[in-house]
Amino acid sequence: MRIIGTSILHLWDSKSIYIKMKTGIFILLIFLLTSCFTLIETTAPKSGEIIEVKGTKDELFIRSNQWMVKAFTNGKSVIQSQDKQTGKIIGKYLLHGEFGIQSQYGFIQQSPDAFALITIIVKDNTAQIVIEPQGSWKSIANGRKVGYGDKYGYTSERAQEDLRVLINSYKDYIPSNINLQK
Repeated sequence: MRIIGTSILHLWDSKSIYIKMKTGIFILLIFLLTSCFTLIETTAPKSGEIIEVKGTKDELFIRSNQWMVKAFTNGKSVIQSQDKQTGKIIGKYLLHGEFGIQSQYGFIQQSPDAFALITIIVKDNTAQIVIEPQGSWKSIANGRKVGYGDKYGYTSERAQEDLRVLINSYKDYIPSNINLQK
């Protein structure tokens, strides 16, 4: 009887050690996997440009409004206000929709939409566009050089590139076919 009791205690101890080892390995894996990447708050600086272009304030206002309608292809992008008298149009633009950030180990972290406020002010022969990203979003920084530098997700560099593309799109659009009413 004594031999059976000893072997049962021995079995109990080995199960306990097994569970402790399994728990230790699990905690170690979690630590290693989460320390391989870091979520960082990301923003982008305001960007803008003044464009000299032939046209009256009214013509430039109409063209600017048309550009916003064409550029705002997502339902989350909206023209918030228009004032023809002052020549000012303000719109909320979706820079990048809700997205998942995937690490090299397959974890996905959702990041909220990245919006920008676009303000266009027109006067006779002049148009000004200012794009100001709103809030912040998350991207992943890690030690490997992949994609845009060492970051995954919607980085500040990608946002700045998108702002440049938007401004260039406006610069290309605004002078074309300016005499609409004639």
